[in-house]
Parts: sequence; C-alpha cells; structure tokens
Amino acid sequence: MDNKNPVPGAEFTGLSYVEDLSFYLHNDMGDPEIYNQSKKNLETLIELYNRATTVSFIGAGTSIPLGISDWEKLMRDLFEKAVASGYKGSFSTDPREWPQLAQQIYEYYESGGNLGAYFTTLSRGMTPRNNTTTLTLVKIVLAGNVHLTTNFDSSIENAYMFLDYLSRHYKTENLRKEYKLFFLPDFQIPIAKTSNCFIYYLHGSRDKSTYILKKSDYDIFYPSVSSSKNSVDSLENFLKGIYKNYCIVFVGFSFSDLYVRDFFFKLAKQIEKENKITGDFYNQSGQVYEVKKLKHFLIVDSKVSKDYGRKFHDTFQTFNIYPIIYKDGEHIFLERLYENLSLGISI
Repeated sequence: MDNKNPVPGAEFTGLSYVEDLSFYLHNDMGDPEIYNQSKKNLETLIELYNRATTVSFIGAGTSIPLGISDWEKLMRDLFEKAVASGYKGSFSTDPREWPQLAQQIYEYYESGGNLGAYFTTLSRGMTPRNNTTTLTLVKIVLAGNVHLTTNFDSSIENAYMFLDYLSRHYKTENLRKEYKLFFLPDFQIPIAKTSNCFIYYLHGSRDKSTYILKKSDYDIFYPSVSSSKNSVDSLENFLKGIYKNYCIVFVGFSFSDLYVRDFFFKLAKQIEKENKITGDFYNQSGQVYEVKKLKHFLIVDSKVSKDYGRKFHDTFQTFNIYPIIYKDGEHIFLERLYENLSLGISI
C-alpha cells in the first residue's frame, strides 16, 4: 500500500482526495447520517478554504503530544499540589466546575502568601517534555497565516522556528515565514489577504505568566457570558471581528470550555439579529443588504461527540459551526488534511 494513501487506489486530487480523507471519518453504523454530515462538511471546508480568509483556532488537542498537560491533567496537578500543602477542597471531573476550582485554589494560595506555587504549577504543566512542536502544527502554519489559540504553550511559534531551522539547514529562504505575536488583551484584526503571519494568545501565555483559568479571569474577559461589571471587552470584540470577517476552523478544541462555547453560541445569534435589523433598515429605501455569509468548522474526534450522537452536528450547525468528526484516536487525519490544504489541493 502506498504510504501516502491509506485507501488503495486513492489519490490526493479532486474527489479522490476527499474519499481518501473520508476513510478517517467517524462512521456510526447505527446512524450513517453522522458520517454523511461530516463528509459534507469536509467537502465544504476544502471547497471554501482560502489561506487569506481562513484562521485556525487551535486548542489543547494539538499540544498534548508535546508532553504538556491537557486541561484535566493541569487541574489535577494544581489540585494535588494544593492538597499536599493543606488545601481541603475536593476535585471534580466536570470541566464546567474547573474555573471555580482554580479560583478556590488561587484564593487558598493567596491567603497563605504563596501565589508562586499556583503559577509555578501552571508553568511546569505547560513545559514540553517530549517535543517542542508537532508535524501537524507545522502543516497548519504552512496552510494558513492567522492562528488563534487558547493554549498557553508556544508550540505554534516552535512550528515556525522549525521552518526557520529548515531554511538555515538547506540554505534557502523559501521556507522561512515571519510572524507576529499578540498577547491578551492587546489584539488587532489582521488585514484581509495579508501574507503576514500572526499568532494570537487568547487566554494568556506561559512565557508571559498570564493565564485565563480561574472563574474571575473568565468573568473579566467574557462579559457577555458572565454579565460581570468588572470586565474588559477587548477579547470578545476581537473574536467578533474575526468571526464576521474570517472562516474559523476549530482544531484540537473540544468546546468543553463553556465560557468559550457560550460566547460563540451567543455571538452567532447576536450577528443573526444584527443582520436582520440592518437588512430591514436597507429595505426601507428599497435596497438589499448583502450579508457576508461565512461558515465556521469544528474538527474533533468521535470521543468528544459520543455523548451527543447526531445532535452534535445539529447543535453546532444551529450556531453556524459545522462539525467534521473523525475516528477516535485517528489524529493523523489532521496532518493529512492540513498537508493538502497547505498544497492548495481542492475539489
């Protein structure tokens, strides 16, 4: 069997390319519509993909191979370190409760004058132990110029550094890509069709020792969800601008972070309402308001969606996010998809 093609006879061109990638899609024999919806969304993504108008929204799933902690392990480490020093709380496996747990642990350390232990635990959890980046991330940065991440680690930067290493190794400038970093809360919308590369650390960064992790952090930066009066709207305004002007591809991001999920769900309905109001305004003078119709995509493995069944597609598509579900553990799907997107192969 050709090493490039897991399906005998498949080639990475046209519809054969889609069929090849479809091999990795989750196929629930009890409900074939789950597969059909994912394949349809995959075809749409490939057809619409344009590096100048598409941004990647990168979650922790892409960084786990580096040997850093995922959200649950980070919270467990934080909890166990606190317990070892006398903290009396209990641990919950429900991600919805983790911001509050982080809040309690932070306040415990603060009351004891030992906040350093809180930040040291987070920093160690975000320190790579296996690799500095992954081949999937290298292909993601080759496929696009704008990358948003809720991760605290620097694996996306390291993907660019790897390309720089290859440029120096092979004595060519063709692989080197300059990039600019933006840290919370100082964001600016990238210029459309720019050839420049940007990385946005939405929730903070290990290098800056800033972390949106505890409840009060989320409440500050997601006021539409928290209704907090002590808030900053820069993050939400930035994400709204991205949502309205770019196709977002969520990759390695499960939406178990309910603040982020609720923000995007509310945003979809808000923009739908705004478009209707604006359309009615233009209709008064007999004009038609042209709405920019953008689709957003969510790429996840079946483990994330298993509790939803078909409702997973229905739920997210209601809010203009179109899921592509691949087989549990078949993360090579991401690498193969972005390999071909970076080469400009389309339907």
